[in-house]
Amino acid sequence: MKWLVNQRGSLLGEFAFLVPLVVIAVMVTMQLMLLLSQRSHNYALADRVAFVAATTGLLAARSEAAKFQSSYSDISSIQISEIDNLVQVNLDSTANLLLPQLRFRYQLKVLLPVEP
Repeated sequence: MKWLVNQRGSLLGEFAFLVPLVVIAVMVTMQLMLLLSQRSHNYALADRVAFVAATTGLLAARSEAAKFQSSYSDISSIQISEIDNLVQVNLDSTANLLLPQLRFRYQLKVLLPVEP
């Protein structure tokens, strides 16, 4: 009977130790997936602005960039420049994660050739 009580206590101790570790692992995985998802979405926006700049011109691209910047609060700035026959778009963003103290700033750069 004494052996059964000790076994229950160790099982409860293992459960109490492993559950917080599993919860922390799940939270960290969610944070990383949220960051990667937001980054790929912003990369698609920068690519869209670069495509518009390469095909229709800088004025239309600036209009498209202003629309995206006003729609998404995480985008701090979008710069569009034309260097030789290339269009360069720099997008500055802040990652909004689940924990408010975790803020990551990153910059995306897209280069596309200007269409003739």
